[in-house]
Amino acid sequence: MTSDNDNGKALLALIDRTETVSKQVLALINLNAILLREVSVAHTDPLEHFAKLEAEIGGLGEAIAMGTRNFTDVPVSSQAITEVFEQVLRQGRALIEAQ
Repeated sequence: MTSDNDNGKALLALIDRTETVSKQVLALINLNAILLREVSVAHTDPLEHFAKLEAEIGGLGEAIAMGTRNFTDVPVSSQAITEVFEQVLRQGRALIEAQ
């Protein structure tokens, strides 16, 4: 019975850690979106500058996943990384357009 209790505690700790990491990722997405907005609005045409940033950031997901595969056996999904970048870009664009 103790083993089941320990497993349950370990599972709850893992769930708690996953929630913490999810919140940290969300906070980083929000921070990066704000940074993109601030960098873009400092230019004469914020949307044009943002489009340039968008193009540069677009291929980073695959590049990061490929680079990570060289250093770890843990599978890294370029799609998951790209989704995070896309979320940052969507939020950044929305913040710029809202100004």
